[in-house]
Amino acid sequence: MKLIKALSNRSRSFHRELLTPSRAQSGFTLVELMIVVAIIGILAAVAIPSYSKFQAQARQSEAKMALGALYMAEKAHQTENSTYTGCVTKIMSSSSTTQKAGFYTYGFSEAVGIAANCGSGDVKQKCNHYIWNSDGTADNTPNGECASTATLILASKGAGKVGNLSKSDGTQLTDVNTLLNSTAFRAAAVGAVGGSIFDEWTIDHNKELKNIKSGI
Repeated sequence: MKLIKALSNRSRSFHRELLTPSRAQSGFTLVELMIVVAIIGILAAVAIPSYSKFQAQARQSEAKMALGALYMAEKAHQTENSTYTGCVTKIMSSSSTTQKAGFYTYGFSEAVGIAANCGSGDVKQKCNHYIWNSDGTADNTPNGECASTATLILASKGAGKVGNLSKSDGTQLTDVNTLLNSTAFRAAAVGAVGGSIFDEWTIDHNKELKNIKSGI
């Protein structure tokens, strides 16, 4: 009799266990979900700015490569013609180190690129010439001269594409002081890589590369 009663009690206990939801079956409480959401929010607040900065720093390598390629092209042109040139698109298209445009516009401002400061002769010629005569004068044929717009390779990416080394609203970036003559040059690269201001770089004939204003 006692055995039957014990079995009956055990059966009722087991039945109650089946009817009572377990902790695993009940799911998460609202408080637990709120805690998880808060943790995700904190992680996102830390990770997203870090990722954006890392992405901008990676894009800066484009400016270094572009200006490095331009330096090599200018040096090759100067060796052959005894003068530097403002025909950036010409020398870069014929260079083995051609750098395609991306987030940065690079080269010389138009005013500097076409100024009469180049050539190895007694009378200085406009710098927007690609072919020079043996006496240091410029070849004024259509093949020897380049357009004023050829002094720059324009950016093709970025929210604030830079044209003519100026801000997207047309205001000149006065701190980007490019330089060009027969014996010296300073070229610039300006781009929007993710920061609130433009990222600005320069390189000169001595291969001195500077980040004159950080845009990250």
